[in-house]
Amino acid sequence: MRVLHLADVARDPAQAEDLRRITASGAQVRTLPRLPVWMAVVDRDLAIVPSDPALGESAATLLRGRPLVAGHQALFDQVWAGCAPVPADRRAGGPERGGLDEREREALVLLAEGLTDEGISRRTGLSVRTVRRTIAGVMSRMGAQSRFQAGVEAARRQWI
Repeated sequence: MRVLHLADVARDPAQAEDLRRITASGAQVRTLPRLPVWMAVVDRDLAIVPSDPALGESAATLLRGRPLVAGHQALFDQVWAGCAPVPADRRAGGPERGGLDEREREALVLLAEGLTDEGISRRTGLSVRTVRRTIAGVMSRMGAQSRFQAGVEAARRQWI
């Protein structure tokens, strides 16, 4: 998922919390000083756009079908290319990658290197039970059904 967000998000605590939730879910976020238009595009087949931009967020139109959505997707891609990534200090969890703490990040890196729970335990000095609980917690947060899927998802989200 890619999200464009207003650059002055830090001024509003509610928006800052929204940004933390979005980045914690693994979304890529970029900022800009002013949104040209709000929209949501899903799987390139569905878009939600304002019915009349002068009305703000009060009225929206649902567009279905790739030909109708393609123009909105192109606008989004063009704006996305010119925006800055969210600075690390404003991402979920602060400077850590994706809100992971150091133990979680280290366990995922070692898991991605092919180590077993026992190998991770020996390398980190944590008990095997703690390693398993740490990996299971990260898998749950990502919605991963397997350890392999967790590694792929963590790499996709650039957590490791």
